[in-house]
Amino acid sequence: MFATDHLPVLIKNAVDKSIADFEQALESASLSEPFNNVHPRIQGELVNAFVASDYVASLAQRKPQLILDLATSGDLWRSYDEGTWWQKLQQKTDTLED
Repeated sequence: MFATDHLPVLIKNAVDKSIADFEQALESASLSEPFNNVHPRIQGELVNAFVASDYVASLAQRKPQLILDLATSGDLWRSYDEGTWWQKLQQKTDTLED
């Protein structure tokens, strides 16, 4: 599912571990099949995110549903102007309490 052969060995080993942890989290949450239906381009971008950010790799392991939701929502590829972004953020936070 994830191609890492193009990475330098030192980075590849760390990313392979992050991928294995993420795949285990998907399996534990019964999300493996839905994630297999995610476009391969997005799966490839997730490898890039694991390379660039330990935080993303950790988040993927802890919250696989969030990664799946982002991958399937289209928001990862969509650009928002500042006004639209703030409006979406406001809508999401209106229901939160102190």
